[in-house]
Amino acid sequence: SGTAVLSFTFPTANGELSVRTVANGTETEIGTLPYSGIVIPTPTPTADLTDINGAQGTVTVSNAQSGDVIKVYGPNNELLGTQSVGANGEATVVFTFTTADGDLTVTYTRGGTETNIVTLPYSGVDIPTTPQPTAIISDIDGADGTVTVTNVAAGQTVRVYSDANVQLAEEVANASGTAVLSFTFPTANGELSVRTVANGTETEIGT
Repeated sequence: SGTAVLSFTFPTANGELSVRTVANGTETEIGTLPYSGIVIPTPTPTADLTDINGAQGTVTVSNAQSGDVIKVYGPNNELLGTQSVGANGEATVVFTFTTADGDLTVTYTRGGTETNIVTLPYSGVDIPTTPQPTAIISDIDGADGTVTVTNVAAGQTVRVYSDANVQLAEEVANASGTAVLSFTFPTANGELSVRTVANGTETEIGT
């Protein structure tokens, strides 16, 4: 009978609909229909700490709006993880805990506005102890010396400097986090500075 009945969900509370026919792949507008006063339900996101595995945690968010950005913050307002909400209104944020006990803050950002969802307390997280780098003078042979450095990151650059800040040796730590640096002492007495290098920044680990 030339009649079509179309059911749909309004995307906004006010606006204008465009009704079109399609023939041979070409759309032709047959009318515009203004509307207003539509009640658009606003999803209220919920979040739960769904898993703790060692130092790794998982926060699962549901009932959010597609495109929302979920952020998980640690106790010191440190951003631990972020994830966008999918078409199903859910997001899973996997992150690493920085403290054994504390509170997580979970937020969603929509339209440039960040809103808290919930605060999630946690405890008993197993934070692995990070070994501290150590350096020793492991050998002196005449004017030649050897410094052995352990517990640094594999592949990290390690340097030895004299007390006049002159670089004496440089090595890359092996897979076990050990670097052995051989050099010649510039003076009979003094102090060596042993440093690691990360992202172009030197950090002294021992004298």
